[in-house]
Amino acid sequence: MKNRNFRDIPRSLRRRIACFSILIAGCLAFFPDETHAQVPTIYETSFAITGSPLDSNASSFYSVNAVTGAPTLIGNIGFSSVSGIDFDSSGTLYGVGQAINNGNNVDRTAVLITINPTTGVGTQVAPITFSTGGALNQPIQDISFRNSDGMLFAYSNGDLLTINKTTGVATLVGNNGLAAPPAGGATAFSPSDKLLTVSQTLVLTTNQATGQLATGPTFAQYAQSNAPGSSYAYATGMDFDNTTGKLWATVTIDPTDQLHGVNYLANIDPITGVVTQVGALEGDMGFQGLAVAPAVAAVVPEPGSALVGLLTLGICFCGAFARNRRETVAS
Repeated sequence: MKNRNFRDIPRSLRRRIACFSILIAGCLAFFPDETHAQVPTIYETSFAITGSPLDSNASSFYSVNAVTGAPTLIGNIGFSSVSGIDFDSSGTLYGVGQAINNGNNVDRTAVLITINPTTGVGTQVAPITFSTGGALNQPIQDISFRNSDGMLFAYSNGDLLTINKTTGVATLVGNNGLAAPPAGGATAFSPSDKLLTVSQTLVLTTNQATGQLATGPTFAQYAQSNAPGSSYAYATGMDFDNTTGKLWATVTIDPTDQLHGVNYLANIDPITGVVTQVGALEGDMGFQGLAVAPAVAAVVPEPGSALVGLLTLGICFCGAFARNRRETVAS
């Protein structure tokens, strides 16, 4: 019986087999062997507790490991009490704080700044002043840009403000109507532009036209479930990852004197209020502002090793076909 080889296959079929093999191998080879979850880049600010000897020191700027919660110091911002930070749509990181004049003397007037994420250095944009006149002399707990139009909102002792990111001029939207402002005052826009504020007890929805708060899911369970016996817990800064929709926050629990607490990086479920602790933010400094960097362009996945082999096999098959064809023509 005569052994059949590659030449015995009809030429048209050989061409089809070769082309099909290369097509399948080329398509499949660019699927990775396994799927990797996207890890966001998170930045935080910290400053000394008000009233301590370090009160007039400049705030520090950190990157935070989204898997462990471990902070890494990047640099000194050069401004005091930088308590709220957020990226605008262009990728510029904005913050609010207070200027340091004549050494360690802090000017209590709030200022709008930008921060270089690589060095941590802050640059003043403008003092924050009211559109009706006068400087803003009360602390701002957090800031957040609205996704739809880039408007900058700020939460300050129960007041909801908008701030012009070029001039620093603030306009009062309204007060939340509560007898006492929620501690922490972390505020963030969701990907769908719902404005959330977290108090000691609730995750609240803020009316962007009036500043009024609508009741949401319970947040109080966090202190009891993560630190039994705790009487106090609040979120000091938070931001949504607009790619995944996950809400990241700096949460402080068990600050028995309301000055010193343990800071944690956590995720908050905005629907249920359930808090998932990621890891401790080491140190007794007050971690405050939190911002999630905008997602960069997706990286093309590396081809899986097995599929690279398939692509190589297809190429070899095509080469063998071409060689046999030349030999046939020569003969």
